[in-house]
Amino acid sequence: MPPSNSRKKTSERFPAGYGDFVLKSSDGVLFHFSRHILAYMSDFFRGMFELPATAKNQGTEANPLVLAETAAVLEMFLKQMDPKNLTPTIDHTTAIELLEMARKYQVQTILDRFQTTLRRERDQRTGLLFARPLAMLYIALQHDIEIAGKWALQQLIQCSSNLIENDEVAIPAKTFQYIHRLRKERIRKFQAYMDVIAKTTTTGRRDPMNSLDTVPFSITRCERCVTLRSELLLQLERIIEKSPNWRTFNGACALAINKKCQSCNRVKPGVIDVPRSQYARWANEMQELENNLPSSSPFPRHFEKMPPSSSKKKTSERFPAGYGDFVLKSSDGVVFHFSRSILAYMSDFFRGMFELPATEKNQGTARKPLVLTETAAAIEVFLQQIDPKNPTPTIDHDTVIELLEMARKYQVQTIFDRFQIMMRREHDQYTGLLFSRPLAVLYIAMQHDLEMVGKWALQELMQCSSRRIENDEVEIPAKTFQYIHRLRRERLRKLQAYIDVITKSNTTVDPPSVTTCARCSTLRSELLLHLERSIEKNPNWSTFNGICILAPDKKCPQCRKVKPGLIDVPKSQYAQWAKEMRDLEESLPPWPIAYLT
Repeated sequence: MPPSNSRKKTSERFPAGYGDFVLKSSDGVLFHFSRHILAYMSDFFRGMFELPATAKNQGTEANPLVLAETAAVLEMFLKQMDPKNLTPTIDHTTAIELLEMARKYQVQTILDRFQTTLRRERDQRTGLLFARPLAMLYIALQHDIEIAGKWALQQLIQCSSNLIENDEVAIPAKTFQYIHRLRKERIRKFQAYMDVIAKTTTTGRRDPMNSLDTVPFSITRCERCVTLRSELLLQLERIIEKSPNWRTFNGACALAINKKCQSCNRVKPGVIDVPRSQYARWANEMQELENNLPSSSPFPRHFEKMPPSSSKKKTSERFPAGYGDFVLKSSDGVVFHFSRSILAYMSDFFRGMFELPATEKNQGTARKPLVLTETAAAIEVFLQQIDPKNPTPTIDHDTVIELLEMARKYQVQTIFDRFQIMMRREHDQYTGLLFSRPLAVLYIAMQHDLEMVGKWALQELMQCSSRRIENDEVEIPAKTFQYIHRLRRERLRKLQAYIDVITKSNTTVDPPSVTTCARCSTLRSELLLHLERSIEKNPNWSTFNGICILAPDKKCPQCRKVKPGLIDVPKSQYAQWAKEMRDLEESLPPWPIAYLT
C-alpha cells in the first residue's frame, strides 16, 4: 500500500474546494469531492442522496461522511471516478482494496476498467497477472470475473512456486489444493520427457541442437561424464519443480548441451540426446497446453465425510423412546431420547440450560423436543461419547471434526481429553488419524488450541506423502498451506544436499581404469531421478534410505563390470546423514498459532 497522508487532516489530492461533499477516511483524512459525480458514478451514493439527509451523511466539514476505508484506498477510489484524472490507472498494490470499494459502493466503471487493463497486461505479459497471479485469482473469485480467473489459473499452473508461497491472500484452502494438483499434472508431463532423456544414450549422430560434436556409439562415457550428466538431469528436475513451463525447461536444456566433459573431452554429456523431431513435438505439445485455458468450473466440490444419517427414520435406533427422559431433535428430523441428568453432568451448556425456567423451545418432551442444529449422524456420535452405558467410546476418524465442534459448542471437556489421549497413543504407535489425515488433525488443533496435537500434526505434514495434503479437503487458512509448504521445502533441501554429494561421487569400478559404458550413464541418471522425485513427494529419511538401499543392487546389463548404484559415499558419512535426518524428524516444529490463523 502507498503511504497514506493521515498526518494531514485534508487530502492534498482532494483539498477543500475541490468538491461540495466531504468524505472522511478511517484514519481521519478529509476528502472533498463533487456530490454530482459521486451520484453519477455510484449507485450507492445516488441512492443515499435521494434519502433525507441525517447527521451522519450531511457531507459537510462539520459532519463529513465517515467511511471504513483508509486514506490511501479512498484516494485511489476517488481518482478512478474523477473526470479530471486523464489517465486513471489501477495500482497493483491497492487493486484488491480498490475493487472491494467498487463493489461495495456499486461503481461498475472501475470493474470494467480493471478488466480492460487486465486484458492489455495479459497481451503484453506484464502487470498484476504475472507479478501476483494468486492475488488475481482472489479478485476473480471475489467478483466473479470468469475470464480473469481462467487467466490467473493458467499462470498459476506454470509460474514460479515462490509467487504462490509468498503471496498472502485469503483464498480458500481447497483452491490451494486445486492449484497444486494442476501443477503436479504439468510437472508429470515434463517428467515423462525427462524419462525419455534419461534413457537415451549418445547415438553418434549430430546433436539435435546443431552441435558439431559426434560420438561413435562404441566409445564409452568416462566417470566424469556419468557424474556430469546426472548433475544436469537433477538440475533440470529441480528447475521444473519450481517453474513447470516450457520456457524454463527449454532454457535449461539449451544450457545443458553446451556442457563438455573436462575429463575425456570427447563426449558431450549434455541432456538433449533425443532426435530433433521428437524435441520439436514436445515443444508443440507443451506450448499448446500452456495456451489452453482451464475449465470454467475448476474447483472440486466438497463432500462432508459423514456416515449416512438415519433421517428416514423418525427415532434413533441407538437412542429410542425410553432410553432417557429428555428428547432431542436433529436438524434432519431424527429424535433422540437421552438422560437429562447425564446431559447436565457431562455438559456445562446443558447444566446451565436446565437451571433456567423451561420454555416451549427447550422442554425436551416428545411433543416439544429440543431442536439442535446438528445432523442426526453428528448427534448420535456425540451422545455415544457421553453415554456411560457405552463401555468403549471410540472416536471415529470420519466424524471427529464434527464431534469436537459439538464438544466445544456444548462444553464437554471429556471428549477433548479423550481425543488428546487418542492422539498421544497414535503418535507413539505411528497409526491412526494423525498419520492418515494429518491436515485434519492440524485443523482440529488450530480450532481448539491443542498445541501439542498441532505440533505432532506439523511434524507429520513436513514429511508425509504430498497426496495427504492435496486430497484432504479441510477448511484451514491459506497461510497455513503456505507455511506447511515452506517447512517441506526446507526438509527437501536437506535431502537434496545429500543427493548432490551422491551425484558428484564416482561410481565404483573394478579395475578403476575401466570407464563407464553408455548404459551405465543412463541407468545412474534414472536412479537419481527416481530418488529426487520420490523425496519430492515424501521428504523423509525412510523414503530416501529405502531407495538408496535398493539402488546398489542394480547392475549394468551391458558391461556387467560397473555397479552404477547410488551409495558411493563412505559408510561413516551415510551414517551421519541418517543421524541428522532422524534427529530432525523426531524434533517438534514451533507452534506459531498466531501466524497460522
